Amino acid sequence: MRARMLRSITSLASGLALAALSACGGGAGGTTTPTIPGTLQAIALEGSSAPGTGAGTYGAFGSGTLVDVADGGWTAFVAPVIGGLTSEGLFVRRPDGVVVGVYQNGESVPAPGTGAISGFVKIWISPGIGTGAIVTAYITIVGGSVEGIVSARIPSNSVATEKAGVIYLGAALPLSRQLANPGNLASLDPDFVQVDDQGDVFLIGFGSNSVNGVYTSTRFGTFLIAIAATADLAPIVGSLGQNFDGLGIDANGDVIAYVVDISSGSSPAIIAQDDASNAGVIVSANGNTPPSPGGRSFVNVYAGGPIHVTTGGGTAFVVWEGELSGSAPDIGVFTRQVLGNNILGLGSQLTMAYPLEPISGVGVGAFLTNVRLLDAAKGPNRIPILSDIGGGTSTRAMFSAPNATTLSGVTAQGFTIPDPSDTTFTANFPSLGIDGIKHCDRLGSIAFSSVLTNGSSGVYWAVFGEAMFQVARQGGTVPGAVGGTFSSFAAATPVMTATQCVVFTASIAGGSIPSGLFIQG
Repeated sequence: MRARMLRSITSLASGLALAALSACGGGAGGTTTPTIPGTLQAIALEGSSAPGTGAGTYGAFGSGTLVDVADGGWTAFVAPVIGGLTSEGLFVRRPDGVVVGVYQNGESVPAPGTGAISGFVKIWISPGIGTGAIVTAYITIVGGSVEGIVSARIPSNSVATEKAGVIYLGAALPLSRQLANPGNLASLDPDFVQVDDQGDVFLIGFGSNSVNGVYTSTRFGTFLIAIAATADLAPIVGSLGQNFDGLGIDANGDVIAYVVDISSGSSPAIIAQDDASNAGVIVSANGNTPPSPGGRSFVNVYAGGPIHVTTGGGTAFVVWEGELSGSAPDIGVFTRQVLGNNILGLGSQLTMAYPLEPISGVGVGAFLTNVRLLDAAKGPNRIPILSDIGGGTSTRAMFSAPNATTLSGVTAQGFTIPDPSDTTFTANFPSLGIDGIKHCDRLGSIAFSSVLTNGSSGVYWAVFGEAMFQVARQGGTVPGAVGGTFSSFAAATPVMTATQCVVFTASIAGGSIPSGLFIQG
């Protein structure tokens, strides 16, 4: 069994090489004491003017606020609107700090959909390729298409343009590789939707003819393609079933991984593809025995959560969370190479973190227990993992893994917080309990909220290759809110990161402004 070193943040900062970063602002480099990148600013404050809504103002920001952030500081968010032309809107903050309205409740959906927007379920923002950012939204619709996905482009110096309907319930689905007819799109699940850097959309769609599958479309709703569907030939033997579950893509949408049942052999299985015309490769399946966890095999090869697909230098790896045989704790994080020299093919199945794995640095006899794979930006270079700890001096720790043999510590319960270094972290990291948001950027920086041993709380940012910083602290001054201080961060409210940016919501004590959305970067 491998024993891994849990490093303090000091050794993390000095031991990791930093790639050149330029997206949102800079910290001091070289041999000087690291400084936090950028400045802390308010994106939107409750009660301030909401653009594009007439005389409307932003309502409250909090635990239910939908937010996403992309490299460059692009930030998409949904906010309630008070006293304006709508009750709720989707907004984007550009890198120059200007906020523009994109979509709002009551607005007619773009063709070919019908009806008006009645709500926002999930949002994504992509940096685009030299065109400004692309914002994508999963919406509910009244008086027409019921649900769907829409997009828009936000130039770096202008308002939203190129609004388009990507796909709506009732849309005709394309034929599968085996020419099976799925019929029309009968249902969608926002948890099974992914958006790449160009704004292309990947989704699991359920057809009216009981043919389900993985599909992709451009952000304009054109070129809808079936990547894999019920009755398609599976890799090696058998055919794909109806139960598609779990979806991951790399940043460019070049490699896709999904979970599906198979008519022959071990099932369900994780399959990776690099082209819609081939059957792909089986990454792993129920009954497989990964290395390291003492001969325990998969009873549920996909235990939920994110599926990360990392690419670079002609290679690609799939990372996922699986459930092992035997008693709890039984969840581990696993990886496998699926692309080499730009050719689809399998490497060895590897284990990144597993239950009962011994670690050092947090007391004699310490070991991992409840392991969890955290959400991150598409194609992260380092994999974020959170785990409870047994038998040691800490009860929970956060890790960053660049590969299957290295598990670097970020911080742990009982470790001293960064400057002002006046207390320690507890095991309560509220924001890390929120699924589907970017806890980690693609370089490996992690942002999170924490309750502290002295009863306070704050927002913290472990910047890859630099140091850990305190972004905001309960009782600290709120930018843009005269007389206001940050309230507690003990509730599970969004804290998200992109390259050298952190975005978070906060409640405010004192002054006249109750809440807001903020960016450090």
